[in-house]
Amino acid sequence: MLASLEDFGNGLQNILLITTYLCFHEFGVYDNPAIIDYILNATENEKVSYIGHSEGTTQFFIMGSMRPEYNDKINVMAALAPIAYMGNATSPLVLIAKKYDQFIYELVDYLNLTWLLSYSKPFADTLELLCGDDSDFQEVCVLFVFTLCGFDNDQMDRSMFSKIFKSTPAGISVYQLTHYLQEIVSGHFRQYDYGSTKNLEIYNTTEPPDYDLAAVSAPLALFYSQNDFFAALSDVERLKETLPNVVEDHLMEHKFFNHLDFIYGKDVGSLVYFNVVNVLNAHNNLGSLTSKATTLTTDSMSSDATSSSYSSDSTDLTTSVSPTTEGGATTSFSSMQLLYGIKGFLNDLGYPFERHEVVTEDGYLLGVHRIPHGKNELANTTENKQKPAVIFMHGLLSNSVDFFILGPGRSLPLMLADEGYDVWLGNNRGNTWSRNHTTLDPEVDKEFWDYSFHEFGVYDGPAIIDYILNETGNEKVTYVGHSEGTTQFFIMGSMRPDYNDKINLMVALAPVVYMEHITSPLIVEIKKYDQLIYKAVDLLNITWILSYSKPIEDALERICSDDSDFQEMCVFFLFLIFGFDNDQMDRSMFSKIFKTLPAGASVFQLTHYLQEIVSGHFRQYDYGVTKNMEIYNATEPPDYNLAAVTAPLALFYSLNDFFVGLTDLDRLTKELPSHQKCI
Repeated sequence: MLASLEDFGNGLQNILLITTYLCFHEFGVYDNPAIIDYILNATENEKVSYIGHSEGTTQFFIMGSMRPEYNDKINVMAALAPIAYMGNATSPLVLIAKKYDQFIYELVDYLNLTWLLSYSKPFADTLELLCGDDSDFQEVCVLFVFTLCGFDNDQMDRSMFSKIFKSTPAGISVYQLTHYLQEIVSGHFRQYDYGSTKNLEIYNTTEPPDYDLAAVSAPLALFYSQNDFFAALSDVERLKETLPNVVEDHLMEHKFFNHLDFIYGKDVGSLVYFNVVNVLNAHNNLGSLTSKATTLTTDSMSSDATSSSYSSDSTDLTTSVSPTTEGGATTSFSSMQLLYGIKGFLNDLGYPFERHEVVTEDGYLLGVHRIPHGKNELANTTENKQKPAVIFMHGLLSNSVDFFILGPGRSLPLMLADEGYDVWLGNNRGNTWSRNHTTLDPEVDKEFWDYSFHEFGVYDGPAIIDYILNETGNEKVTYVGHSEGTTQFFIMGSMRPDYNDKINLMVALAPVVYMEHITSPLIVEIKKYDQLIYKAVDLLNITWILSYSKPIEDALERICSDDSDFQEMCVFFLFLIFGFDNDQMDRSMFSKIFKTLPAGASVFQLTHYLQEIVSGHFRQYDYGVTKNMEIYNATEPPDYNLAAVTAPLALFYSLNDFFVGLTDLDRLTKELPSHQKCI
């Protein structure tokens, strides 16, 4: 393919102008014309061939409309994934933005954002750490691209990530993004909407004028696909009907070809560029290619960019620890680093720290942390004193450290330790501290990850409670759960009702049971694509996601720390998921939180929650009709029996929790036989 283009360029000195991801209105009115004039002057040609991808096509249509004299300077324009009308874009992320457009405009104004995602070496290194071939999170990057642009596993060349991030992202103005959002919401292809008052000043009308696509008289060749989440077929058809001079019309044969495949697809040479070259040859009086170009292999590509591996000398974790065995379980190098770092953190504050190991009935080895007494209490004064025991259970993708990372005065476990409690902090199977098994290897055996939060309630919670009662000699334990930590408690109370008698009080922080009325904008949109998500998970063969690693810690700290230009993006992302509360958002905590987060989850955990959201039930995992019949002897999974949860409960919830809707909470309290409801 490269040889063909080189011959084409050298033979008759025809000029190609290739653009992608540039600006919007101003690029069409000013930048494109300036570049074209410069090229024609430098080469002494009368015309130039133009190849645009995505936004590179948008700006061409603007130029042809606003500067129609430039149509005569184009011998042919090849539009790859043409973007003009966007009212029918199907990208889930775009649909979320469309739904909350007014809020986004207000937020941009409030944060005084003018640009974002300009290239920087640290940011490029971060993306390479996250998405490179050596990253545990590469499939998360792939899934993000698919959700944004369209699912096409056949054309996704994962090896390209490290090359792409040598120069991408290259920066964008906020007006660029908001202009596209305006187009998506309005269904028009028109100039920027400044609001009625300013529109009157600029355009002499309350609404911005449409671009006159009938003025785009240059010969056009359109290349598009049916699986492009940005350039929907209906929008492309509307564009074709409006343009006066479409000379070539190419709908991709590969039905899953997506928006980015036009640039990075494995077979883009044979599927697209072969035809592009023939179109250009025809309009430059050159012969057609006789055979399709072969796809370029990644081994034949090189980059002049200097690569460097990330390293950091700054860490507050002990780095001289080698792999070792504690309590019978082999702990990974990174986990041991974290363990010593956390022990040092608590010891520096004056609190003791112990690590215990609990074995579940099905062979999982759970790391349980203990703070046996407060900072002002000597250990030898408590040896013969039986203290009340309390167990903390964490939420999704979280771990035990979240409960005490805030430090004295803000951490409930430390407050209780100072009050004379024996504090235990559990970790469910699969997270950073519980990534071990008596026979299964999480890195090799898919069976290790064959669980949802159901197993947390049936096996993990009971095993930890029994261990604590045996160690302390207590008959009962107080249980504090947050989010998923409450979900598993209600499962335990339902499926293992004998454990209700081992609880003197269960404190539920943001209790997650029924989730039908969840209001998180991201989750609401994800709910619409549940079947697509299940298929994508199956296609990509994903079993777990977002386990802790040092590279992901470094990446998140770089992006979200106080020194980062992108911290407010992290804040906004969290607000979209959980609820907006700027007063309580302590941005200084990001650097501490990401020492242990995210802590990992099985895919079944996430899909189980998605099933609950879609169905409106609180029930066991839905394996599909056939397997449900084998497991449950019914086509649908059984509901958890909340009437069996007899332990005393104290529920703490809020009006602004995007996960815990008041309607769902009222339903929960009505189905429980006894409860104490606290606000």
